Amino acid sequence: MANETGKPFTQSDAEISEAIDFLEYYPLTFGDLNHQLDATLLPRGTGLVIGPWNFPLAIPCGGIVQSLITGNTTLLKPAPEAFHIAQALMACFRDAGICEDVLDLALCQEGPDLDALVQSKHINFILFTGSTTTAKTIL
Repeated sequence: MANETGKPFTQSDAEISEAIDFLEYYPLTFGDLNHQLDATLLPRGTGLVIGPWNFPLAIPCGGIVQSLITGNTTLLKPAPEAFHIAQALMACFRDAGICEDVLDLALCQEGPDLDALVQSKHINFILFTGSTTTAKTIL
């Protein structure tokens, strides 16, 4: 993170800890929620997680975990400034046994490529954190 986005080492270290917290927190609370509600939760399909450059690891990791734990397939589209960080995150999920049929990576710039992703009939929901400009593009 420090090398690719210029994030200070102390903040990068804290962000790694936050990503680990998401990996532990969401599965725990999802199980508790299912137990409390005694409900059947149905997947929505394919989620697109669009991450920001300034929190390039924790926020995308949290979005991925939220999407996967609810039974959805997931596509991560990182900020262009954080492509290598997203590739490293994807390698961690691969090492954990998550295959590319369930979680994949879309390395593309903003503009026409992002437009095609968010307008795709294969994307059922979007988890987005980023700029107002990008949010307006998505809308």
